[in-house]
Amino acid sequence: MVSVAKPSKTPPVYAAWENNTNPVWYKDPGLRKNTLFIVFLYLGTFVTGYDASYLNGLQAMPQWLEYFGNPTGSKLGLINACKYFPVLLIAPLVALCVDKLGRRPAIWLGCTVITAGGFIGAFATGLPMLYVGRVIVGAGNSFSNIGCVCLLNEITHPRLRSISSALYLTTFYVGSIASSWITFGTLKWDSEWSWRLPTLFQAFGPMILFVCTFFIPESPRWLIANGRPEQAQAILSRLHANGAERDELVDNEMHEIQSAIEREKQTGSSWASLFSTPGNRRRVAVILIVATGSQWNGIGILSYYLSPVLRLAGITNPTELAGINGGLAVFNLFIAMISATLVERVGRRPLWIVSTAGMLVGYIVITGISGAFAEHGGKATGLAVVPLIFITYGFYDIAWSPLSYSYPIEVLPFSIRAKGMTLFVWTQQLSLAFNQWVNPVALKAIAWKYYFVYLATLVIYLTLILWLFVETRC
Repeated sequence: MVSVAKPSKTPPVYAAWENNTNPVWYKDPGLRKNTLFIVFLYLGTFVTGYDASYLNGLQAMPQWLEYFGNPTGSKLGLINACKYFPVLLIAPLVALCVDKLGRRPAIWLGCTVITAGGFIGAFATGLPMLYVGRVIVGAGNSFSNIGCVCLLNEITHPRLRSISSALYLTTFYVGSIASSWITFGTLKWDSEWSWRLPTLFQAFGPMILFVCTFFIPESPRWLIANGRPEQAQAILSRLHANGAERDELVDNEMHEIQSAIEREKQTGSSWASLFSTPGNRRRVAVILIVATGSQWNGIGILSYYLSPVLRLAGITNPTELAGINGGLAVFNLFIAMISATLVERVGRRPLWIVSTAGMLVGYIVITGISGAFAEHGGKATGLAVVPLIFITYGFYDIAWSPLSYSYPIEVLPFSIRAKGMTLFVWTQQLSLAFNQWVNPVALKAIAWKYYFVYLATLVIYLTLILWLFVETRC
């Protein structure tokens, strides 16, 4: 087994540098502005979260089911999966855009494309038009997501970086809460707008992000890498030192970025560089584990097919289905935000282990209860699945929510960051596409017995985490 270094108890290096900021972030104007930009960038994951609960809500909605011919099996799977197909083809273009044009242009492009896709889906007259809208949304989401996660990490003050990165994916649930309660609110509308309005709202977050990005500066790292160090220095001084012309922390940040970029230019930053050294190959292994595990650990079936899972447990009332969907979204946001605050205190590796082991135990119990309900029936047995779904999702929120994006970012050096994150998103989208297509087919064919597949994958992921994941806490 690979040895794992214990996290250091000493303060991080930057804590010893003189810095023209207040020790309390909200009392400091520069850090308040920095935090505001971070909150804007959190909208990058709004679409992903919105999509998860939005589709759960629609599957509980008789109007949507009737309009599209009660899709089940492979047809329902394709509706879910087609959003993730585009990135499988355009991943190199995403990396090129983020690296060559900049983080902000990638965000603007992504927001524009998502908005167009949301309008097409909202006014769909049949499944083909719905597919097209979702494909366009998926393509745009690739650009905005990579742009946001890179820019967030590269403009954030070192004191705020770990918690800010950890909170990025937890805001997935802000979109999830919005969509779940919008679909709950329109559930009893006796018109097509009961599902068209929630579909149209996919464009809401991206439209806000598009405007807000005009006020966010470009990545200092990107500016330095593209021969504009003066602009980078000015941005770092403004955000990290309240405009001080000479600041030890900013000077050291500039030196570190320039030195790292120079070293990385010497070693190259091609796609082959992802595999050029043992360290990079291990980084890629970690990225692939997180990318596939974030869906193949069993959460995908609860995220996108909660309504069919609940129906297997005997819960069929549309209002109850939509209410559970909404309540789960609120619960997830609460647990994920608490977990994000533990990242520095507890460390990344312990959170990964507890999260995955807890999910394994939760799935074992869900499988047993679902099997008992299928064999013997009984409303009480079926209802027992509901708290277990919350508990299992709660364990997912301990690490897989706050760390799925921040942990890969932490292990990637700047020269391969955009390419590494593009590989991460490409692999994640492939996993999602496969998962979303297969899940409804398998649920229809073998019902609750399909959960045994996820018991096996959770054992595999827990083993890989114990073997390969290292602590990155300072």
